[in-house]
Amino acid sequence: MLNTFIIAGVIQAFLLGTFFIFHRTEINLPAHRILGIFFWLLSINLFAASFFVSGKSYPYSWLIRIPEIMPFLYPPLIYGFTFSIIYQTTFSTKYWTILIAPFFAGLFILLPFYLQSPEEKIKVYQLMVKGIYPFSFYVLFIGKVIYGALMIGISYYTIIKYRRIIKSIFSTLKEKDLRWLEYVLACLLLVWLVTTLRFFFLHSNISVYMPATFITVFIYVLSYFTLSQKILLDTGDLELLGQINTDKNSTNEKNDISASQTQIDKKEAEEKYKRFFETTVSSKAYLDKEFTLGKMATLSGIRANTISEILNKYYSINFYDFINKLRAEEVKESLESGKYQYLTIDALAQQCGFKSKSTFYQSFKSLTGKTPAQFKKDLKNS
Repeated sequence: MLNTFIIAGVIQAFLLGTFFIFHRTEINLPAHRILGIFFWLLSINLFAASFFVSGKSYPYSWLIRIPEIMPFLYPPLIYGFTFSIIYQTTFSTKYWTILIAPFFAGLFILLPFYLQSPEEKIKVYQLMVKGIYPFSFYVLFIGKVIYGALMIGISYYTIIKYRRIIKSIFSTLKEKDLRWLEYVLACLLLVWLVTTLRFFFLHSNISVYMPATFITVFIYVLSYFTLSQKILLDTGDLELLGQINTDKNSTNEKNDISASQTQIDKKEAEEKYKRFFETTVSSKAYLDKEFTLGKMATLSGIRANTISEILNKYYSINFYDFINKLRAEEVKESLESGKYQYLTIDALAQQCGFKSKSTFYQSFKSLTGKTPAQFKKDLKNS
């Protein structure tokens, strides 16, 4: 029964992988292709694992140790998927080669096994079923645990870095959120750890079904969110990020966003700050829920990288916080004047440019030290 469940997972992973590899889309295409390859490899791994635990590997001795080396391919694919869903591109061939080098190292370690006769392979298999493993098994096991945790950590850092840089050009992040991918990475790390603990505390053929069962469910969850994900950064956004200095420690990888080298003195910064500040305030451009750094640059006639540098270097604030502070001040002034008494606080926030309720409450409390409801109540009591 359990083996039938895994075989069903094999078929589902293969079919979903085929869909993501061959279907036509203009949205997140590189990420879809990578996910398709990931699912295909999962189906191969599950297929080999089902033969191993069912005791049917005897006629197919080449399948015996496939589940030991396949997991070396998952971490770089997870990292590549994370990178491509953010930046709409993938790594160079050279970089991919570096990332999958541990897989080839694993193949090299297993080379003596695969050079053996089928009979000798079966003997190794019989010992492994009894819990007697060759030294190469432990080497590969430790390597998988370390490499998987490392790549998942790097993928998570990529999301943190993304969250930081988008605050340089956007004033609203509601549709730019990747929280779901953070949860996915957390689940993957948990599975990685559970697999490790399974080996130390509950290792048996039956326990192999634990991660396999999770994977069968996981592929549908990942497919749903991937298909639902809109483009995070379009060509214009990437070009804009390429103009500003968001990360001085960015790598030389050709797909990475290059940092701006613009330098201006304090006096010039103050003059230009006054110019784009007054232009933005007088036009109330910040009331636009989709107001961006690019729009501010066009409105004020000052280059986007210059505005970003002035805000970060001389005023210690990013574009996102700068605009939402203006919006919070607009809400505060509206509450004090009583101009929009007929509106609820949330409706007033929407009118003042806020698209996210949590951003509004955070920005307002940062400005006033009170929640909007407390502020409004104090106004009535004064």
